[in-house]
Amino acid sequence: MALRKEPARRYASVAQFSADIQRHLDGRPVIARKDTFTYRTSKFIKRHPFRVAAAALILLSLVGGMITTTWQAQAARHEKAKAEDVKNALVRMLNYSNPIMFSPQNNGQKTVKEILDETAKQLENGEFSNQPEIKVELEEILAECYLGQDNFAATRRHTEEYLDLHRKLYGEDDAKTLVASERRAFMLFSEGKLTESEKHYRKILPLMRNEERKGNIKAENLAHALNNFGALRRTQGDSKEAELSFRESLALSSQMPKESLYIIGPTRSTLASTLADQGRFEEALQTAREAVAEYRQREETDTPNFGFTLTVLGGFLTEKGDYAEADANLHEAEAIFRKLLVPSSLWLGDNLRNQAISYYQQGRYAESLSKVTETLKIYRESFGPYYDNYPTALIINGLILAKTAQPQEGEKILHEAVKIRTDLLPKGHYWVALANSALGECLTIEKRYNETEPLLLTSYESLKSSQGASNPRTQIALQRLITLYEKWGRLDAASAHRDKLSKR
Repeated sequence: MALRKEPARRYASVAQFSADIQRHLDGRPVIARKDTFTYRTSKFIKRHPFRVAAAALILLSLVGGMITTTWQAQAARHEKAKAEDVKNALVRMLNYSNPIMFSPQNNGQKTVKEILDETAKQLENGEFSNQPEIKVELEEILAECYLGQDNFAATRRHTEEYLDLHRKLYGEDDAKTLVASERRAFMLFSEGKLTESEKHYRKILPLMRNEERKGNIKAENLAHALNNFGALRRTQGDSKEAELSFRESLALSSQMPKESLYIIGPTRSTLASTLADQGRFEEALQTAREAVAEYRQREETDTPNFGFTLTVLGGFLTEKGDYAEADANLHEAEAIFRKLLVPSSLWLGDNLRNQAISYYQQGRYAESLSKVTETLKIYRESFGPYYDNYPTALIINGLILAKTAQPQEGEKILHEAVKIRTDLLPKGHYWVALANSALGECLTIEKRYNETEPLLLTSYESLKSSQGASNPRTQIALQRLITLYEKWGRLDAASAHRDKLSKR
């Protein structure tokens, strides 16, 4: 600028020239350069590189925050819209029972089953097909409700649909998909596909544990899965692994919200049954008492889960011979189930089965037959012959017939029970021994003594080995052996075994 030919374009004075040189040395804009935004900005950045960098980071954070906030707002609006659609669908379901919305002439006040069936039909006809995130939640609700109704066929169907949608929406390894996969594994169990169910559980459980530690799966979801796996392993005859699974489930209780603690009582009661499987009868009885006491202490005595704990305790008291206390617990539980559950509930079936056992052991055969007949009807309608208590009900049914002048019909039913136990369980499992021992009692009534003796001896020795000599189950088998020798006329053998009975 100082060398311009035109005087008007040069510096006006030496002082102005000097000031421009100083501005250059200070990194400021000089008047010799054209004054543009880019030029001034570049000079500012050179003078304040760290401040500019910090400002840029702040600006990026603000922009990022604005983007995140916008995204979150959009996601929240999406979730709100989805929740609204789910709510509307549920309201419509519930309104089917509203006589104001639907008059009796239009089939108003429908049953729960009719409401569920109507909603299921709407989903099957394509409703919400273009809104899979809503449909998957409704499929989950339907599966849960049908399970509560003990409608396992419908539960299975909607569980499959629920799982397929989850996989498509969230991927194979997503936490929600794992929870859905566990439900499918349980349905395989209910269908009697025990090996296939176990395979699924062994794949799913480690992944669920990992996701629970990360906080992606609720503790109660993992606890449910462990309970179902424990029940599966108990049915398969591995009471040791079943015990570990139930104890792991109970250990999660400290992480569960109060409203989810309802599963603890049934878990503790089923653990008690598993301890009894191992011959730890007194420990099992005490554990069953603790489960009942927990509910009474919390004053939660009008719930199906409390009824379940009463039913298990009643079964142990029956085995011990405390029939008055057993019947009191069982009758209290039955009243709860009749009030709160559907007539086809498995828990009601289990309760009636335990009552049938108690009445049978008291010699009240007509009452026992009535209870076990209803039990078998429930089992066949809901879970089927794969349910681990189904053969037990068959055994009671067969023994009653044998004791009431129908031994051949009773023997046929007992053979069915033995076959189911033998097909599903290891050879030395105590359930197999109990079934064979019961069959031996029937054969004794039929006076087929030569055929009966090896059956009763083998089952007695098996029970003594697995349950212990003083266990009530072992003592029943021993009494059957004594009865055999008495009716056979082998009084010395009967006396020798009676000595063992007196030492219990």
